[in-house]
Amino acid sequence: MPTFLTDASIADIMTLVEADSSPECQGGPVYFDPDGELHLEVGSEKVAYVVCPRSLARASPVFKRMLYGGFAEARPADGNWRVQLPDDNPEALALLLNIVHGHFDKIPMGMREIELYEATVLTNKYDMTHTLRPWAQHWLKELPKTKREIPAHRIWIAWEMGDSNLFKTEVDFLQLYCSLNADGDLVDNTKTRTPLRSFVMLESLGISEALAETRFKTIQALVSPVNRLLQSLLGRGEPRPSKCVLNVYTKDEARLCEALVLASFIKALAGANLFPLPQPEDYVGSVEGLYQLIKDMGNNIPSLKVGSSHSNHEKCSPKEELMARVYSGYNSRESIIRETHVAHLKLQAEKSGIS
Repeated sequence: MPTFLTDASIADIMTLVEADSSPECQGGPVYFDPDGELHLEVGSEKVAYVVCPRSLARASPVFKRMLYGGFAEARPADGNWRVQLPDDNPEALALLLNIVHGHFDKIPMGMREIELYEATVLTNKYDMTHTLRPWAQHWLKELPKTKREIPAHRIWIAWEMGDSNLFKTEVDFLQLYCSLNADGDLVDNTKTRTPLRSFVMLESLGISEALAETRFKTIQALVSPVNRLLQSLLGRGEPRPSKCVLNVYTKDEARLCEALVLASFIKALAGANLFPLPQPEDYVGSVEGLYQLIKDMGNNIPSLKVGSSHSNHEKCSPKEELMARVYSGYNSRESIIRETHVAHLKLQAEKSGIS
């Protein structure tokens, strides 16, 4: 009796396969159609699926060309019709096969990030994005509620399903949190610190290179006002106007105040591990990490406090002017989303039905 796929778990798939007594493939195939004529061998483990070739061809222009376009995958003159798909994820393909064979009760209402990513890799490969229409909106609505595992995966999900808001959110996240590893490669903020160049889809979208450029420019914008203030306090740059309110007999307080600001500024920089101040090209941390370090550092710059009623140093701390410039640099970072990205996302949204 044929065995039907009951969920998207590879462990369950293999259990079903091993439990089947058919001799045709290690333990027997999983049937999506009891009258199926096409045998698929999927992934490195060659998980066997029996499917209806015409259902597959109707759902996928790519499969239609493969199976009925005179290619090597076409039906042989004799023997079983077998097609090997060694690069495909068995779990993800099982989801799509359940859809095209009408087994809608087998489609999960919730999808983990990795599951949705693997599924959209295949919908892109086989031009099957439209098959996800009944579930796409719900899956994407639920995705932000799940733990972010790999930002690049979410960028791809958004790209394939046409979710422009998710695309922007995840690209912005990478802009803020990507950093450099010991080899100088741009990496994400996951525990494995995966080099972004290992994600082929980011390379194909032109995102990796753009991230590197905007990261450098933003770090420059954050470090520059800090450096200008430091040079001014050291007497090497443009002099900083004195804001001390002084009694005519206490002018030495201005120099004392300036010395205190300089000393506390250098101490705060050292405490943030930013002294000597790094060059933008040498900084390996993330934009967000640097911004938070500078914010914390700014809070540690005091002004002089004296007992005289004729002196006031409340406005001598450079904290406000410094942080205004740093905040401006942080928020003026350039978007790397281009018109070509927007156009593609709109097209995909129409396919997936989320537009």
